[in-house]
Amino acid sequence: MERLKELQRSSGGPPPPAASRPSYHPDAMDPGIAPAVLPTIEQGSGPGGLPFPNAGPPVCPVRTFNKPNKRPKRKRSFSELPWSDYFTSKKSVEAGGDKFCVYTTGSGPTVLCLHGGGHSSLSWALFTADLTQRASVTVVAIDQRGHGDTETDNDQDLSAETLSADVGRVWEALYPDPEDRPPVILMGHSMGGAVAVRVADQKLVPNIRGIVVIDVVEGSAMDALSAMQGVLKRRPQHFSSKRKAIEWILKSGQLRNNESARVSMGAQLKPYKKKEKENVAGEEGSLTAVQEEGDEENEETTENGYTWRVDLAASEKYWSGWYSGMSKLFLSVPTPKLLLLAGPDRLDTELTRAHMQGKFQVQMFNTAGHSVQEDLPEKVADVVSSFLVRQRFAQGSYNPQTIRPCC
Repeated sequence: MERLKELQRSSGGPPPPAASRPSYHPDAMDPGIAPAVLPTIEQGSGPGGLPFPNAGPPVCPVRTFNKPNKRPKRKRSFSELPWSDYFTSKKSVEAGGDKFCVYTTGSGPTVLCLHGGGHSSLSWALFTADLTQRASVTVVAIDQRGHGDTETDNDQDLSAETLSADVGRVWEALYPDPEDRPPVILMGHSMGGAVAVRVADQKLVPNIRGIVVIDVVEGSAMDALSAMQGVLKRRPQHFSSKRKAIEWILKSGQLRNNESARVSMGAQLKPYKKKEKENVAGEEGSLTAVQEEGDEENEETTENGYTWRVDLAASEKYWSGWYSGMSKLFLSVPTPKLLLLAGPDRLDTELTRAHMQGKFQVQMFNTAGHSVQEDLPEKVADVVSSFLVRQRFAQGSYNPQTIRPCC
């Protein structure tokens, strides 16, 4: 500073008034814009970097930075995903004159998966992909009677006895030679869990080594039946496209995993012939249409839209039969047992006592909805693979993050 004052005195006068000095351009406050009008020391200096006489005080160089590109806001897609991204095989298995759709993938001991009411085998898609990465197993998932792509002569008979017998017949058709039938872990969600318990109790599938039940307990299930008709009436009955159905199930909170909804929702629907003056979800006056990037060209539609594949309201007479006596049957199965729940409020008194006595393992997933394996497929796969390896049913092929059972 003293050197600067000495040069200014020798030049014959004080610095020029402020109005004549170069000033910062307003945009210079933005580091992404180069202030071209600003002189730097290199631009207005004499030998040795000192300012020329009457040039005014030096201005420090201004470093410029390119603005980082903002990451585009990610939009959720509602377009349907193919089953082949998650399973290696889809085949129709004839059993008792009916044709059951069966999905398979993997190699090793078998995990036989039974979906919940109104769902399909594709509700296991993401879980299956994660499980086969963690344990050497074969996953077999069956579309039950009246669901998915299964075709029977009586889709309306959803009694526990019929559904259980179907599983036994399909298993025999898959493995006609008793010597070739592999050891099995039965796994069921909701209605499928109740069916799995009955299959194990009646030994309809031989060589069962364990059972996994997801979010179904007799006491809480029976208590919830009185409200089920109201729940079913409040959901849309028709959709203008599968994309609108996927959008609805995510926005309603019934599913919380976008990818799982995109692969599983389509199998819950069937083409529908719309009546005159009838609103369909996705049209004006119903669900608000949402424009999603990349969905329009690949959207699968029909002239009249879609409705639910299964009329769950019409199956009400079978509901109590699914769950009645389930707790005792579950506890009586002489194999290792694992119960996965979306929250501690699901446990009824009988199972709470049995759990305290160490008769089965429980794992809670407090951030999941009812479809636990769809909402949190990786975490469910971690728990199930650990269960399979601990029971020496399968070899682990992946070291999952340790999740301690709550028991």
